[in-house]
Amino acid sequence: MNQADLCRHDRPRRRRPGRRLGRAISLCLALLLLPAPCLASSFFDGFKDPTDGQFDTSDWLLSKRGFLPVPIIITEPAIGYGGGLALLFFHKSKHDKEKEESDELLGMPPSVSAVFGAGTENGTWMAGGGHFGSWKEDRIRYTGGAGYASMNLTFYAADVPIDFNIEGALVSAKFEFRIPDTDLFLGVSYDFTNIDATRKPGPDFLPDTFDDSIGGLGLSAHWDSRDTIFTTSKGQDLTLSAVFNAPAFGGSTMWQNLGWTLHSYHPVHERVVVSLRLDGNSTWGEVPFYARPFVELRGIPALRYQGDAAGEGEIDLRVRVWKRWSLVGFFGAGWTTNSLSGDNGPFPAGGGGFRYLLARKLGMQVGVDVARGPEDTAFYIQVGSAW
Repeated sequence: MNQADLCRHDRPRRRRPGRRLGRAISLCLALLLLPAPCLASSFFDGFKDPTDGQFDTSDWLLSKRGFLPVPIIITEPAIGYGGGLALLFFHKSKHDKEKEESDELLGMPPSVSAVFGAGTENGTWMAGGGHFGSWKEDRIRYTGGAGYASMNLTFYAADVPIDFNIEGALVSAKFEFRIPDTDLFLGVSYDFTNIDATRKPGPDFLPDTFDDSIGGLGLSAHWDSRDTIFTTSKGQDLTLSAVFNAPAFGGSTMWQNLGWTLHSYHPVHERVVVSLRLDGNSTWGEVPFYARPFVELRGIPALRYQGDAAGEGEIDLRVRVWKRWSLVGFFGAGWTTNSLSGDNGPFPAGGGGFRYLLARKLGMQVGVDVARGPEDTAFYIQVGSAW
């Protein structure tokens, strides 16, 4: 069935698809919830920052040994409300004593390992583990993980929703090497995903079932001058990446992806930070429908607007209003090329929220955002930067 046939199909009433799951299950998500009211008051003494007397988890995170249990909270409409548990391990380095005694923001990212398991009310479940490592004074970085998931998701063809169960395993690894005396990293990555998908009853635009795989080798250039990897207030995070997917790397088909991220953070006042974002992805070749780029903005469900290419621009304003509390406001728009619906945008979205500085030495803020897109209103639990 060609694109014209898809566009002539009777369009049922739109249903709410999902947003990204990413930051809802960020490995630091529920640190704010860890100290329970039933614990002794002496326990809370370790969470008071001597610089301002406010609740703070910096020293606890930097000095705690062993695995830390962290609840997972999922608010993703695509898969329903749910939860789970993660076990985090903050690795100790020879500079830990200096970090713990310092009152300054720690620019060097910590190394963290995690394992997790979670499920939701619509039958989706997932389990896996990962590691972020910063070695040799942050001259080498590693990000990797593996997991298995069974997810019930909605894709769109000419605005017609098509429900799928997608199940499979994922393995990902990335190394980045800093160019001496610069903020520039050169990286190499590998990703493999095995997909077993089943279409649920509905429009037959796509096969009932298919067994597919993606195997890709990637190269990247990454400029990172951020003051922290958590909630950034100053610096730039710029990435240009190319991924080559082919049977030689374990994939079913041959296709390519070119991606870019441009995030710039500007402290225009001691209480005000303005952040700018311009991201995008472009694909060509035999691209699986579930791997086509889509608009990624707060307020716009994931997979809702797909095309051969997709991108978004956004501005974010954060204002500290009282002690550690801040208000945020944001607005952006996304676009696609060669979408099946023929509508390539722009797709506007915006909203607001609040933040609390939870770990001062790590520069980590937590909070909630509420956003409105062309069709839906959604809320997001945020840990660290929204991008």
